[in-house]
Amino acid sequence: MSDREAIEAVRRGLRATVELSLHKEENPASSLCLHTFWRTIACDNVTDVIECAKCGRQRLAKCDFEEEYA
Repeated sequence: MSDREAIEAVRRGLRATVELSLHKEENPASSLCLHTFWRTIACDNVTDVIECAKCGRQRLAKCDFEEEYA
């Protein structure tokens, strides 16, 4: 799955299945998770798919890539 496909999947309410994901599915107890450590698993330089490292919840966020570090 490409980054663009991953973003579209999450946008449609599906799960992004990319190599960087730590979880095959979201943990059923994710509603109890504090989601304190989000990881970017896909990016198109505008939108990120981020995943909670603890429970596997995924969501979209604005890309926070800074060109000055490239």
